[in-house]
Amino acid sequence: MRRESHVRIWERPRGKFPRPTRLVVHYRSYKQLKYVESRLRDRFAQCKLELCPVKTKIVYCKDSNRNDVYESQSFDFLGYTFRPRSSRCKNGLFFVSFSPAVSQKSLKAMRSRIKKHPIIKGCYSESIENCARILNPIIRGWINYYGGFRMSSLTSIFRYINDKLTRWVMRKFKSLHRRKTRAGIWLKNLYLKKNDLFVHWKYYNWVVE
Repeated sequence: MRRESHVRIWERPRGKFPRPTRLVVHYRSYKQLKYVESRLRDRFAQCKLELCPVKTKIVYCKDSNRNDVYESQSFDFLGYTFRPRSSRCKNGLFFVSFSPAVSQKSLKAMRSRIKKHPIIKGCYSESIENCARILNPIIRGWINYYGGFRMSSLTSIFRYINDKLTRWVMRKFKSLHRRKTRAGIWLKNLYLKKNDLFVHWKYYNWVVE
């Protein structure tokens, strides 16, 4: 990944540790894995620490070059889920790569933030332009962070935002009250006029669906 986390263990007396940190260590073979794992456990024990038995697990990074079968073939890290995924190379051929995409946990957190946002829960006297101005920094941050790996994995959150905007429009205009289809058409017409009003509209051509 483009972003790396560097962790330094403070070994001085009375040193304060940060919140529990998740580390990802890569191995070339199972034999090497067991050796390094034992060394890590020994070193942690010297610092009066231990690996979390629940969160510590061995994951097989399966791809086109690694075809063995193991129980665990995915893990979450920094808001991404790493797992085998179908990919296509430059010549158009498909292959399996062990790659990241936004995790379901992250998507759930995004939906929760949109659902609970004050502009979505109320503020129906605001204009749609002001609604976009308030939400765009949030959406842009998600796209900048998660969009670098499989932008298509963000489609579900884009749809969710559009659905919430549709319901917001239904509450804003009396003529669209309880008329979701009409509200959806109103929003699509707005998209055709201003497809850059909301940040995610630039990446998600939802009108053609």
